[in-house]
Amino acid sequence: MKKFAPSRSNMRTPKQQRGVGTLVISLILLISMTLIAFFANKSLLFEQKTSANQMRSTTAFEAAEAGLEWATSMLNDVRYIDTNCTTVGTNTQSFRSKYLPYSAAAGFAPVSTAFPGCSMSDASGSPMLSCACPASGTSLASSNNPSFTVEFKPVNSTTLPGTTPDKESVLVTAYGCTSAVAPCVPHLLAPTEADAFQSVSVILKLRPALRSVPASAVTTGGSLQLTSAASSISNTDGDANGTLVNAGGGINSVAVAGCTGSFKDFKTTSTLPGTPWQNSMIANDTSLSALSANSDAMFNSYFGTTIAQFKASTSTKTLTNCGTVENDYDTAFKQGYRAFQTTCYFQTNKDLGTVASPIIFVTTNGLKFNGGADIYGLIYGDQATWDEVGARNGSINGALIVRGNYCANANADYNYRGDLLKNIRGLTGTMARIPGSWKDF
Repeated sequence: MKKFAPSRSNMRTPKQQRGVGTLVISLILLISMTLIAFFANKSLLFEQKTSANQMRSTTAFEAAEAGLEWATSMLNDVRYIDTNCTTVGTNTQSFRSKYLPYSAAAGFAPVSTAFPGCSMSDASGSPMLSCACPASGTSLASSNNPSFTVEFKPVNSTTLPGTTPDKESVLVTAYGCTSAVAPCVPHLLAPTEADAFQSVSVILKLRPALRSVPASAVTTGGSLQLTSAASSISNTDGDANGTLVNAGGGINSVAVAGCTGSFKDFKTTSTLPGTPWQNSMIANDTSLSALSANSDAMFNSYFGTTIAQFKASTSTKTLTNCGTVENDYDTAFKQGYRAFQTTCYFQTNKDLGTVASPIIFVTTNGLKFNGGADIYGLIYGDQATWDEVGARNGSINGALIVRGNYCANANADYNYRGDLLKNIRGLTGTMARIPGSWKDF
């Protein structure tokens, strides 16, 4: 047998064979590391995208929450606003009267075709709001910044199935958006026109300044002494039983300290048909006389608060400068205030309130009206001396409540107006959240 002898040409030296295995292993490791890096990067991208979406969603949610707080605050600000939701300049409507017009019969009638709102930015280093309060639709411009709009609806079985209608409540829904290229309103915003969209809602209920409407033209915790034969009094309101005077003490039977002049009868009296006017004079009401001994107790029976709490309300204008109290009242009334409190002696010859805008005027001092002044609304005083001198008689159209004794020595007409007193409920007071009504679905 011939032996095979390998030639030098078909033999590889160990040096020539070195590195092949290393190359294969390196390629395997490289491919493995590439695959691992690819999947790791994919997971990272997914997490980044998820985080970004979560951030946008949370931002939109917080914008909607801010919208609820903003709407509540604006509804509790009685001052008149312009189309930018500011109180600058001369305006004629408050946020509440613009979007929640009120009547005693129907309660709130929310304007559901308007969507006020704001966009938010911090370009100047501090948070800022750019707002719009249109009469209808929405005029809020598109923005890359978070924005919100609010919508108002009545509380009934249509808007909230199974809910008992409440004419003094309103359903407020706030819509929050991020980077919206269209108004942040559901029916105007396509799914692709905002990075994120959220909505939250809550029911707000009126907490009126006047909780219990008085049922008589004049109410006194003490006695009433009438010393003017030119005064008249009327109450033809069936809901109030036509009551003319309700006194904790006597009516023209007990002399009031400091009241000069003999007892006089009202010049004219008008009550429910078929009812003698004497039957509409309720004297010696022990429930009133018991309350009159305590200032807060008497006040609380009608307003549900103390005088101090009424004074602290956002819807109350406190007149503190006794030197300019009359001018301060005029300015505040033109701004939109309808509830007033003062410790100053108030003297004026101007009308207070109007039929369309009756007022609440609370004083712990005296009242004096020089000239024929017409007052529309409710006057409440711990002590009041009505001393009116002028060419024509003044009038109180609504009701007068005096905690103590009342010396009626002016030629005044006392006309009970239950309609004005009921309308005061919607013009004053605050809107508060109903517990458990908050929803984000």
